[in-house]
Amino acid sequence: MGGRTKRNMEYGQIRINNSTQKRQFMVQASLTHNNSNKNREKLQTYSSPYDISERSNTYDENKYIAPSVTGFIFFNLPKNQWVQFYTQANYSRQKRNSLYSAADKQLPNGSEEDYMMFFASVGYGKSFKHNNSLFLTAQEIFINSSANYTGTYTAWQHLWNSLLWVGGSYRHQIKKVSLNANVGAMIANTHVHNGERSSDISPNATIEAVYRPTQQQQLRAAISLGYSNVPLSYLTDAEIQTDFMNSKRGNPDLKQSIHSYGYTLNYSIQFGKFNAASNFNYGWQDNSIFNYYLFDNYMLIQTFKNGKQYYFTGDMSLNWNACKAFRMSVNGIYNHKENKAFLIRKHDNFGGSLNAMYFWRDFSVNTSFHLPSESMNGWAIVKSPFKYSFDIGWNHKNWSIKAWITNPFNHIKEKYIMNVPELKQYSETRKSRSGMVRVTYTFDFGKKVQHTGVDRVNTSTGSAVL
Repeated sequence: MGGRTKRNMEYGQIRINNSTQKRQFMVQASLTHNNSNKNREKLQTYSSPYDISERSNTYDENKYIAPSVTGFIFFNLPKNQWVQFYTQANYSRQKRNSLYSAADKQLPNGSEEDYMMFFASVGYGKSFKHNNSLFLTAQEIFINSSANYTGTYTAWQHLWNSLLWVGGSYRHQIKKVSLNANVGAMIANTHVHNGERSSDISPNATIEAVYRPTQQQQLRAAISLGYSNVPLSYLTDAEIQTDFMNSKRGNPDLKQSIHSYGYTLNYSIQFGKFNAASNFNYGWQDNSIFNYYLFDNYMLIQTFKNGKQYYFTGDMSLNWNACKAFRMSVNGIYNHKENKAFLIRKHDNFGGSLNAMYFWRDFSVNTSFHLPSESMNGWAIVKSPFKYSFDIGWNHKNWSIKAWITNPFNHIKEKYIMNVPELKQYSETRKSRSGMVRVTYTFDFGKKVQHTGVDRVNTSTGSAVL
């Protein structure tokens, strides 16, 4: 029905760089503080077995403070060799509160979490003749979360996860063909409080061949085998009641390794003022994670189960550089996805877009159009309507002005449709017409310095709370 969001964020950052012919050094420290709240009102209609309508209000509040430190050192060594070290440490103290109200009853939930992430890598590289090169590396990422839940579920949760990757990459050039191999192994350890530690070793590899018959053409083929861990928040044994009829529950029995396999083939060519490209991807995942629903004591429980996922994507694009002042691109895409778990679902979708840009002196004009599209997100279908946008920019010396508008003549209605045996859900989100004007003036103080905008400052933070 409606809602209001308020967000207040402050951040600070300091960076020190020093470079010589033999080494590079960088250290960066930042601090982010966030205070946001969201108030939502909605009317929900429940069919069987409830057959009621419920007008509700949900208030969410999120506060966190997050310091971060990053360091990087690079050494040039004799005989075309180099060594590099990189490390990053993030910490956040987060507090969340939620209050759900309906039918003169209230449902409070909250959590306080200490979340830490540490990443470190060391690498050695060497260049050979004919653009051949070798790079060996070891990387470790460690995540630790300690959280206190309050409200409908009261408990302390402690989870940690360690991922160690050891491997290397080699590049070899043979006339018009370049071969790239990135091979290694991932060692994963995960522990959930009151549970047994889980350990897994998995190979990781990507093998790629690129063939360039002419300067205007390129054919690329690749095979990949990957590995990733289940998000810690899914492995908790916590259960949080989201309203008076629904709960969300973790699943400590999830298989904690997700193996993915993929094949890629793409081709590009330039002829005259045109550039054409095609790209095809096929792959699948073992132990993918899907939402699973069941009834327990008249409550609908959303939890997680493992399954398999298959996908195929093909897209083609054509770019026309008519002149220095005008460019146009057309893109078409086909997506196929198949989920196999406690259900089997398949989905196919075609889409396309057109983009045109015009330049005149200090001005630029851009317009884009996107055809209606559908996507399968888990078991749900998300439908997006036809979209279009316009923007105009002006840059002159230190001044920059940019204005853009999206769908100025109609509202965007996005539809969400869920249909599984225990849950049938439909929602429609109407997004307002939007536009913005941004004016920027850049000051130069003597030397040319690099200006870091907000888009280059990492203000996000991780969490393992359900």
